[in-house]
Amino acid sequence: MMGMLANKVWLIRFFNVPEKRMRQADSIVEKYGYWAAGLSFVPMLGEVLLLVLGMMRANPVKVIVVMAVGKLLRYAFIAASYLGLAPVFG
Repeated sequence: MMGMLANKVWLIRFFNVPEKRMRQADSIVEKYGYWAAGLSFVPMLGEVLLLVLGMMRANPVKVIVVMAVGKLLRYAFIAASYLGLAPVFG
C-alpha cells in the first residue's frame, strides 16, 4: 500500500533504497508483473519489489495472494527443516 502512495524519488530519498536495487526491482516487475510478489521473502529485494508493484498499480488482490503463497512456502520449508522433516520435501 505504501508503494501506491509513493514515487521513486520519494522511496529512494526516505527509505534509502539504492538506485541499483530500484532498477533491479523495476526490471523484475516489468518482466513478471504481479508474479514478482512471490519473491517477497527475499531479504531487501522483496520489500523493494512490493513497493514497485504498488507504484505500478498492480492488482492488490493478486499481489497479496502471490505474496502470501511465497511466504507460506518459505516458512513451511523453514519449519520443516527445524522439525527434521526436510526429507518429506525431497
